[in-house]
Amino acid sequence: MPEYTYISHKVKKGETLYGISRQYTVEEHKILQANPEIKITPKGKGKYEIANLKEGQILRIPQKKKIGKRGVKAITGNTTPKAGIKEKYRVTEWYPGTPTEMKNPANVKWAVYYKEKGKYILKFKKEIGEFTFHEQAIGKDIKIVGYLYSPELDNDSALSVKVSPNQKPSLTSLTLYDVKKDKPLSQNAKLKLGQILYVVANTTGSVGKKIEFTLLKKEEKQGKTEYKTVTNTTEKVSTKGTATTAFPLNDYKLLVNPIKKHEYKVKAQLEEGNAKKDKPKQQPKKEESIIYKGTIFFKEGWNKFRETYKKMTTSEEPQIQKVSLYIPGGKEKVSYGEILKLKIEGKNLKGQSIEYTVYEDDWPLKDELDSSIVQMKADVQELDIQLTKEMYKKGGTSWLELADGKHEIYVDVKLKGEILAKSTKIIEVDTSTIKMEPIPGNRAVMTGEDKKIENCLCKQYDLIWGAKVSCEFRKKVVKICKELWGESRKIDMANGLMAVMKVETSGTFSPSKIELKPTGKYRPNGQPKKDYRGLNREEILLLDENFSGAVGLIQFTSIAIQDLNKKYSISLTKRKLALMTNVEQLDYVEKYFRLFDRYKKVKSPEDIYLIVFAPIGVGKDDDYVLYDKDTTKKEYEWNESVDKKDGNNDGKIQRREILNRYYNSVKEGKGKKTTTFDCGVIPIKKEPNKESSSKWHDPVDNPRLTKYNWDGNVKPSSATYGWCRRYANGNKKYHSGVDFFAIPGKDKVYSCLKGNIHQVRYSASAGWIVRVKIQNVKDLLEQERKVNYKTQYTDELKGIDLKETDNVYFIYMHLQSVFFTEKDGINKTEVDAGTPLGYAGVSGSIANKGHAPHLHLEIATVLDAYKKGEGVRTNPARFVKLNSYNTKDQDNENKPHYHKGS
Repeated sequence: MPEYTYISHKVKKGETLYGISRQYTVEEHKILQANPEIKITPKGKGKYEIANLKEGQILRIPQKKKIGKRGVKAITGNTTPKAGIKEKYRVTEWYPGTPTEMKNPANVKWAVYYKEKGKYILKFKKEIGEFTFHEQAIGKDIKIVGYLYSPELDNDSALSVKVSPNQKPSLTSLTLYDVKKDKPLSQNAKLKLGQILYVVANTTGSVGKKIEFTLLKKEEKQGKTEYKTVTNTTEKVSTKGTATTAFPLNDYKLLVNPIKKHEYKVKAQLEEGNAKKDKPKQQPKKEESIIYKGTIFFKEGWNKFRETYKKMTTSEEPQIQKVSLYIPGGKEKVSYGEILKLKIEGKNLKGQSIEYTVYEDDWPLKDELDSSIVQMKADVQELDIQLTKEMYKKGGTSWLELADGKHEIYVDVKLKGEILAKSTKIIEVDTSTIKMEPIPGNRAVMTGEDKKIENCLCKQYDLIWGAKVSCEFRKKVVKICKELWGESRKIDMANGLMAVMKVETSGTFSPSKIELKPTGKYRPNGQPKKDYRGLNREEILLLDENFSGAVGLIQFTSIAIQDLNKKYSISLTKRKLALMTNVEQLDYVEKYFRLFDRYKKVKSPEDIYLIVFAPIGVGKDDDYVLYDKDTTKKEYEWNESVDKKDGNNDGKIQRREILNRYYNSVKEGKGKKTTTFDCGVIPIKKEPNKESSSKWHDPVDNPRLTKYNWDGNVKPSSATYGWCRRYANGNKKYHSGVDFFAIPGKDKVYSCLKGNIHQVRYSASAGWIVRVKIQNVKDLLEQERKVNYKTQYTDELKGIDLKETDNVYFIYMHLQSVFFTEKDGINKTEVDAGTPLGYAGVSGSIANKGHAPHLHLEIATVLDAYKKGEGVRTNPARFVKLNSYNTKDQDNENKPHYHKGS
């Protein structure tokens, strides 16, 4: 009930009770209750007559008490917390109207908001004011809010916070998720048999370090409880400070075990002996559930599944007891072209048909490489698994797949027609000995002695817009269309799909997020020109796992990705799609058309476009209205330009209007077919040109830092080694080497010391790379003493000090062309100081389209230093006498154009 105070009113001549109630904004009956002397005469039927008020009469007028603002007025706490460190926040002041009983810190609730796209978005709420921010929060605009009733962000109850880096390596938390990955699991969460448990570890100062995850099962023996290891995995910490793994809960003994649940615990151990973090989880059995393991669904029903398991574990029936995969001959290493041995052991297997499937462990998807059926001749039998080049291709040939130089192979084995399979351990297969497919636009240099490959198969895949993509891409598009719509229509449908992907990617055919970005060129009025391009790897890694906007070749949306994950039991995200090559992403384009049998609705190439852009129009006539600004306003507004720019601007979008873009793409694409078919070359090996016989040769002639940065601003510091660059939000950005100014296709790149080539390969981000291991580190240290380099810029690092006993690799990146092949890396071809390795360039997405053409040189103690940080690198400038960067040729190369990879 509201509380009242009273004021006095002296009745004036002619005033009525109604008028006074209006004057003071109070109901008449309230005044009557406060003034019982006023006479009221009942008239019947609920009506009353109020006696006339007398002039001069004093009335008590009730007024609601005014209550001051209630709740939290101000909070305090650390505004610059370090990542991984728990901080406490508390209330320092309450609003005057807050009831005494509410002024209790235990009543306060807490919320955290992140600023995104100019607005603060609620991230999570807590019951206590204790927070530990992880490395993903560094650089974010964050507000912590304490409140009693509802959060307020515009006063002192909200505290602005900036999380600062923490260089101390530590494992700060473990978070567990189920297959949906939408929110963390609670301590007592129930998971189904066969489900996947996802584990995310948060760290500080540990990027590139390894974390060992262990899944343990609780067991009771003789009244004692102990946890036994089930399995473990090792993962590297990403640039966001997290490491993620997954454990399939697949102990099928639960099917016949009277114990209705098993309890598990997950442990994580950061390398170098950091403390462990534990969390328990339970795995109950549930009748008639759909059981799934990894990406394979079992829909036969629980009871049938249980009977199958019982059958496989009885002594009377054939059963596989053990399967193993190993490298024959006692060798430690195996490559494609060689064989593995598969050993199958069991009971009553003689005469039984056994199915086996070879996989490449590409979590979470895994690639099927081969499968076969064999009839067992005894209870124990060994088989040869031939590692073919076709298996290599199925396992993935992109730079991302081959970054660690290996494929991880295992085999599933089961009785023919049965459900349950046994898996072998993983064998690592060396991928460095297989020649990769040619990279579009980055070909090996052909001399007059090189031989062209005849009967080029790429000519069979001459599609519209073919000049924008590789032969491998065109070939895969045709293959997909053949499998979806048949041999006779494969080329027509492939041209249709190419036209669709051109429209959806704004002509980039990029698998990434596509944005309008400055090109580096300028209009006559001085304004920068812009063009569409896909974000590169570094830009994508800065975004959230499921960033806003669509992504890729057909602009996959969040809904489409959710549908794919549900259908195929995968954990696809926008970032995973964006980090694929366009060839790899075509697999998901095919899956999209197979989803809900969409491909069966496609009767013409135009329908391909409609399936992607406006499914409602498939199979309709050209006048069919897809969207109307009156009846389907939202959908119309999303596609308004189709009506106003490509249509008749009548407030309706007809099927023919939405197809105009498709038809224009087809028309324009006919003029964009490829005119050259890159089927590769067979290089004839020539003796290297030994232009220098001294111990040291500079990596380029006239070595200088690049004067301009990628954007065209004068900033030579950005060419140095260390934390010399900045992200858009102002945070420091690590640069792993030195950028030496070099004109693409003109300036040669040289081996600095005598050594052996250990790798020649192409990377989508770093372009052509040559890695040379030097033979005598003593020569390098002598060169360092001669140069006597001192760091020149803030945030430039000296790097590690090398020792004569170290393995030292010179890593040359972004070359336009190379004078050596992958085989030279395999054979460890020797090169002298001054031997030309290739021509400088801007190959790879990192260097492409920038204003500073350069050779990127790294010096490291490991062959591949990617993501290994400062601990394995030194500053290359310590060994090179740098000349002045302030030269006319750098100014000429910076403006008025940008450099684009060949």
